[in-house]
Amino acid sequence: MPALGEALKRRKFIPKTKGIDELIQEQQQINHGPVVNAKLPVRIIGGDGNGESHIIRSFNDVKINAELRNTLNSINYFEPTDVQKCVIPLIQNTTNDILCLAATGSGKSGSFLIPIINRLQKDKLSSGFCQSETLNNSSVAIIVAHTKELVEQLYKFAKTLAYGTQVGVAYARGQMPFEEGRRQLANGCDILVITPGRLQHYLSDGWIFVDGTQFVVIDEADKFIVNFLFRTFMFSATLTEVADFVINDFLKKDCYKVIVGKPNQAVSHVHQRVLKVDVDKYGYAAKFEMARIILRKISTCEEPKNGVLNP
Repeated sequence: MPALGEALKRRKFIPKTKGIDELIQEQQQINHGPVVNAKLPVRIIGGDGNGESHIIRSFNDVKINAELRNTLNSINYFEPTDVQKCVIPLIQNTTNDILCLAATGSGKSGSFLIPIINRLQKDKLSSGFCQSETLNNSSVAIIVAHTKELVEQLYKFAKTLAYGTQVGVAYARGQMPFEEGRRQLANGCDILVITPGRLQHYLSDGWIFVDGTQFVVIDEADKFIVNFLFRTFMFSATLTEVADFVINDFLKKDCYKVIVGKPNQAVSHVHQRVLKVDVDKYGYAAKFEMARIILRKISTCEEPKNGVLNP
């Protein structure tokens, strides 16, 4: 077993460029799992007091451009999930901030990416603006996620949804060479997916400008609370009482609150397992080694058995 220092050794991350066919195939595999058909209890409070009147039944109830609709069909997104039925029309048809609380695996990412990409593509088509003409070092939408892995996941999904449109997507995360991030920004991007540390660095160094930013999305909002002066969308699968109290300082008073299902519970089709590591026997470094083994076995479709460290 490698020493703890070796297990935690930081390596410079070199982004791997994936083609759109590979990204679409990945999304198709993700969406081949069980579909959430069960009708979950839905509440929309705040706003103008008529939030539930905005709920849609299908994608046909909102005007989605042809390019985006074709991509949705290609990744088996034929009907919106419960959370998407609530959030998509609120983003498209209102100007309010939004707080959304829904379980992991319920479709929160699509609920904000679909209407944002749809809006950006509509604006580009109406103005004759193309992707290459996007203002350098400026993003219309900034999506902040608290981990590198979540940033990559959101970037891949956004890149897939934007296929066929003129909407540019970029991302930046820790351990990524600064030159790579600056290159993406210099090329211009409409949607930037980024970790909070990188965002703070880019803002303080003047690498990114927010004059034209219209949307700020904070994914897994309970992990950090950030104050922005834009239209703000907060999404989370969990929300503690403390976080619920604090958000009142960061969202406008007329924000919509969308609650899908029972708070702080996972949906039934997301399988969760806990593997115990004997720290007394193996040491704390065993946790990191176990995580490495699990990731390797998952990538090769193997199953770690009984939490035993078998490299």
